[in-house]
Amino acid sequence: MNEATAKFLGEELVNKFLVSKKIDPTKFGTKMENNTTDAVSQTRSITVTPELAIVFLSSNEAFDKLGRLANRPIKASRTAGEITMLYELMMKGQFAPHRGVLGITEDGRLIEGQGRIIALLKANKTYTFAVDIVRPEQRFVAQYLGATRGTTATTSLAEQWMINFGLTPRQASIAQQVFNGTIWHEEEILGSTLRSSTKAAVVQQTSLPVDLREIAVFYSKAKAPKNVNVSALATIELLAKRKGLSVKKIEDFRDGFLSGLTINARDPRKVVRDFLMGRPKGKTMRYQTQIGYMKSSFDKFMTNADMLKVSAVEVVRF
Repeated sequence: MNEATAKFLGEELVNKFLVSKKIDPTKFGTKMENNTTDAVSQTRSITVTPELAIVFLSSNEAFDKLGRLANRPIKASRTAGEITMLYELMMKGQFAPHRGVLGITEDGRLIEGQGRIIALLKANKTYTFAVDIVRPEQRFVAQYLGATRGTTATTSLAEQWMINFGLTPRQASIAQQVFNGTIWHEEEILGSTLRSSTKAAVVQQTSLPVDLREIAVFYSKAKAPKNVNVSALATIELLAKRKGLSVKKIEDFRDGFLSGLTINARDPRKVVRDFLMGRPKGKTMRYQTQIGYMKSSFDKFMTNADMLKVSAVEVVRF
C-alpha cells in the first residue's frame, strides 16, 4: 500500500491490511448480461465487503510478468479529490454502484475500480457491483471514461509486445511510438501540432507487423545522435518503405542521418541533423515536431536537392 492510500485510510485500516491472496472468479455470482464490446469477457456480479476490499487491495500488491506492481499506485491528488468524493457519497447514502463496472482478471486482480474499493473500505460499507472478468489477451474499456486497462493496469501495447513477442523494453518503446506515428499518418496529422488518441487502435492491435519489428530491432541498436528522436527517424523509414520508395535510398538517408559521416554542409541530412543536435539543454524537440524537420530533409535528399536552411513540413505525407 502506498503512502497516499495509507494516509487516506488511516492507521486502523492499514493495520488490518492482509497478505495478498487470489480470488476464484467463478464464485462471483450469477452471470449477467454482457455490457462490454468484448464478447469473450464475462460479466458477473460481486458483493464487496470491507474484508473483501482489503483482499482486492492486497492482491494489487502482487507483481505482474514484468516485475511491476499489478495496479496503478494511487496518487495523493486522487485521494484528495475523486476518492474522497466517492467516500462522502457513500457516507451520505448517495453512492450508486450500478453506474460502474469493476474489471477483474481471471486470477482475481482488480484492474478497474480501485478508487471505489478504497472509498468503500474507508466508509466501511458493502455494495454489489457488476464485474467484467478480463482474460490475459484482452483489454478492458473502463465504463464512462473511455480509458483502457490491460490485464495489468499499466500494460501498454509496448508491454504487451514485450510479453507476447519477446521485444526488449527499448525495442517495444520504439515500436509503440512508430505504431502511433502510422495512425497519425493515416489521420493526416503526423508532424502537425494536432493530437489524437490512438487508444482505439491500440485496443484492437493484437499482432506485431514484421516490418515494424525489424525497424524497432534495428533502431534499438543504433547509436542515436544527441537530441535526435530515433523513433521519428524510424517512422520516416517505415512509411517510406511501405510507400514502395527505393530501399537503398531510404537506408542511405538513415545511415547518413545517424552517423553524420561523408555528408557535406548542404546535405539536407546534415542541415537538420546539426539543427537538432544543436538545441540547447532542456529544449529537445518532441517526436511530432522532429518528424516534420526530418521529412523535409528526406524529401530534399530523395530528389538530390541541397538544403540551404532548416525547414519543416507542416504535415508528414507519403
